[in-house]
Amino acid sequence: MASPTDQMHMVTESAQHAATMAASTAESMSGHVTRLSGVVGSVVGGGWHMDQAFAFGNAHQNWADGMAKLIAALNKMSADTTMHMADYEETDTAQAAQLVRTVQTPSFAGIL
Repeated sequence: MASPTDQMHMVTESAQHAATMAASTAESMSGHVTRLSGVVGSVVGGGWHMDQAFAFGNAHQNWADGMAKLIAALNKMSADTTMHMADYEETDTAQAAQLVRTVQTPSFAGIL
């Protein structure tokens, strides 16, 4: 479990890795779904007309629908992580610049 201190500071390399892995996993899963759907379509549509074919086709469609939701969630997670990482970096840069300006310009203007 992350400590409160860790939660206040994003490790951008880790966030980028997570975003990349989520997108890569979604792409890989999408390819597998497409290939498997082609195989199922050739078996079910290739002359198998028994009740089991209908049930198998429905079960496969339910699975494919669930996979589509999972793939969409992984893609959203990747996009959201990338967006929030960019926002974090922008905020960090702006705050660092403000801190530099504050340190370089003493508030007492040289008068003690």
